[in-house]
Amino acid sequence: MRSSHIVLWCLPLVVLGGFTPSVRALPLVSSLTENGTGLNANGAIATSASNPFPGAVGDPNTSAALGDESLAYVTRTHEWTAVRTLDTTGLLNNALTGTTLQPFPSYLLGLEYIQLANENRTVPDYSLDVTLTAPAKAYMFLDNRLNGTLNNNSSPNTDDPDLGGNLAWVVNDGWSRVNTGFMPNGQADYIGVDEGATVANAAARTHPATTGSGNGLNQFSAIYLKEFAAGAHIGFLKTNGITNINFFGVALAPSGPPPVLGDTDGDGTVEFEDDFGPIRDNFRKSGKSRAQGDLTGGGIVDFNDFREWKAAFVGAGGSLEGRDVSFTNIPEPASALLFMIAAAALAVGNRTRRHC
Repeated sequence: MRSSHIVLWCLPLVVLGGFTPSVRALPLVSSLTENGTGLNANGAIATSASNPFPGAVGDPNTSAALGDESLAYVTRTHEWTAVRTLDTTGLLNNALTGTTLQPFPSYLLGLEYIQLANENRTVPDYSLDVTLTAPAKAYMFLDNRLNGTLNNNSSPNTDDPDLGGNLAWVVNDGWSRVNTGFMPNGQADYIGVDEGATVANAAARTHPATTGSGNGLNQFSAIYLKEFAAGAHIGFLKTNGITNINFFGVALAPSGPPPVLGDTDGDGTVEFEDDFGPIRDNFRKSGKSRAQGDLTGGGIVDFNDFREWKAAFVGAGGSLEGRDVSFTNIPEPASALLFMIAAAALAVGNRTRRHC
């Protein structure tokens, strides 16, 4: 048995559960205990924006919360990344040509996550105990190649793992498959793994030479969800005991009410600068979180996010009178005519207010 205690820094998490609470004093994970025969010398760690792990010297990405191209394991340079799908069928594929890079799941951006030693995948009696400081939603990533029924890696990496046999605990313990609709053809949600080299210890990790989301994509993992109460949870994760696949990944978000429509900063109210500002600043940028303006989870900050915010802001009694709601001089399509009229008036010295 090995226990790893997490120092509790009093700083807020950047993004949690798709929205940012106004105050988050502690990380969700206060301790991790790994059990099993012949565990790897490098223990599991929980890393987040408020509880950074030092990682490799000069590499700030090892100290961050979960995001596209975050390091996946303490003993590898593997990275979690977005997935690619074939243009012809929409099915998972790791080719660089003839495929579309799907958005990194927006609800995972900025979450606290657990990095395991990938070698512990073969430990037949492995289990992970976790103590949580607050109720949490846990997202688990399972390598598609897992075949629990046959206890091998024979399942295709383009479809969900087989959860029979020694992986039946996933279903029996109450983990459910996540399907938020961002994947094509109604497929459930996946996350990719950009595989890199094995390293001696966590401090030696660096990102692989192949950079860019999905550019070194090798394998895919299905995403599962389970809710946990605050306190200790024995057998949070259990064994798979299978070689030649990637070990589990886990990301954690605090449980709570759904976010308020139009509210990017998660304080429960829809405001002008605090909630419109991130949409304006990240307009037409992809891979952004809810707190960065992607209210609809579409993978890009666009007019759909602006319209959700505007409807909520005006619906709550807010006024756009005299306010600048342009995006780097690009108005909402429905307001293009008003914008051109205003620009023409300004050109001849008249002061004109834009309305949206």
